[in-house]
Amino acid sequence: MMFLLVSCTKSDDIAKPGEAAKEYKLSEVIRISASGTDTTTIIYKGNEVIQTTRYSNNTSVYTTTYTKGNGFYNSSVSVNNQPSFSAYMRVHANGFVDSVYSMRADKTINNIGNYYYDDAGYCTRMTSNYITYENDYNMYYENGNYKYWINHFRNFTTPSQNRQDSIVFEFTGIPDKLSYKASLDDRFGKALKNLVQKRSYYNRLTRLLYQTWVYQYQVNEAGLVTEEVWNIYDQPAAKLIRTDTSRMKYSY
Repeated sequence: MMFLLVSCTKSDDIAKPGEAAKEYKLSEVIRISASGTDTTTIIYKGNEVIQTTRYSNNTSVYTTTYTKGNGFYNSSVSVNNQPSFSAYMRVHANGFVDSVYSMRADKTINNIGNYYYDDAGYCTRMTSNYITYENDYNMYYENGNYKYWINHFRNFTTPSQNRQDSIVFEFTGIPDKLSYKASLDDRFGKALKNLVQKRSYYNRLTRLLYQTWVYQYQVNEAGLVTEEVWNIYDQPAAKLIRTDTSRMKYSY
């Protein structure tokens, strides 16, 4: 859950998540969904970012620590102070992470991820291998934003479940000034120009639309996102199957 990270702006200091608003740092995210409310706080300590999440529907406390090294990042996840996951993220010469290797506490592999970039720094492909299955995304851009993705899903134990999806993007006119995701988004490629408004998922075999994700935002006077409402609809019936509301706070 913590190791599939996506794009924002490259920077040299782990505590400065975006080039456009270096003085601001994400400090809290409250997410409200049908299953309850979770609250994530983020603390910055030099080359470390410590992210703590508490859930309203259980007493577990999840703590993720990201540490910057020379050409790599380490991360660790603990649940109630007991080790759960760890990951090693290698940094390419372009300054972005090109591979992620994560393990469970028992030293078994959780995930192996690889990231590929064009000369401008945009992430154009990412693969995430969970041993029994894999997602392989190819990303295409237009005017500094995603145009569409193609996902090759491969199930290694049940090949009949293999499929390909096309994901078509629409964007708001709101600039994407600073990542408001509680992770190291800025280590995985150049930032998008605007905030996503809609994702449309198509089965490439049938060419039929089967799901849409729709986003709404509130921003403050600095142009930073303070609220995101994310709705998922099954298509073609436009049936709402999930709604999440996230509220963000920043420090500077």
